[in-house]
Amino acid sequence: YSQVSPDQATLLGMLHTIGTLPVLTYAEDNQEILEHGDLLDQLLYEFHPKLGYAILKSWQFPEEYCQVPLGYI
Repeated sequence: YSQVSPDQATLLGMLHTIGTLPVLTYAEDNQEILEHGDLLDQLLYEFHPKLGYAILKSWQFPEEYCQVPLGYI
């Protein structure tokens, strides 16, 4: 139970891993990363929460929304 409306929860559910997109785009341009699945997993684990936060912040989402990717592990 939370103060988040169903529409907000749906939006945040779609955006909680938005930080994976820049990592995957980078990996597509660097084949050696794709060849080493463990490396890609590590890059996603380390960077997607911070990148997700930065993306949502740059889109001027409320701070509590920007925090959502940081809580995803």
